[in-house]
Amino acid sequence: MIMKKRLRSPFYTENKYVRTGKHIWSWDEVYGKDGTLFAKGIYPTLIRKEDLPTYYIAGMVNHERAWIDARNIYDMVYRPNMYSNHAFKDDFLMISYTKGQKIIKEEASILEYTGYDVILWGSMIPAFVKAAKKYSSFDVSEIIEQIHDKLAWFKETYPDDYKWTIGNWVFDP
Repeated sequence: MIMKKRLRSPFYTENKYVRTGKHIWSWDEVYGKDGTLFAKGIYPTLIRKEDLPTYYIAGMVNHERAWIDARNIYDMVYRPNMYSNHAFKDDFLMISYTKGQKIIKEEASILEYTGYDVILWGSMIPAFVKAAKKYSSFDVSEIIEQIHDKLAWFKETYPDDYKWTIGNWVFDP
């Protein structure tokens, strides 16, 4: 009988960094034994990337190559940056995987929001929203509309940057 591995983490990474000395810049990159992954980029597991179901999509999480769960979403909030000549570089997508934990806007927080488990930025945002639409029961229609609005604003405000970075790409999840 084959035991099914339990997936409890919202994301898994190939590697993690561990401090090697007293200095803040003394870090070593550590990989899992025999290709195993790290839960939340910290905790060693027996899981390999081949063990992950299709709803764990590949991308960057916390500057690390990771696989993130696009199915078990409880709440999600997109915060576009309308002051930058980049499509998604300075935008944030906050995700809560914890049941009952809504993402709340609070002025005292660094990002003005609390209650999220993972935060994504850059080109990972449209990829994740597309996967969430496919695999999750969470309604992403409002976020899709926000992304379309952001792209329209970007095209109008920075047409040369839009042409260079977006070109003919169309966000159509």
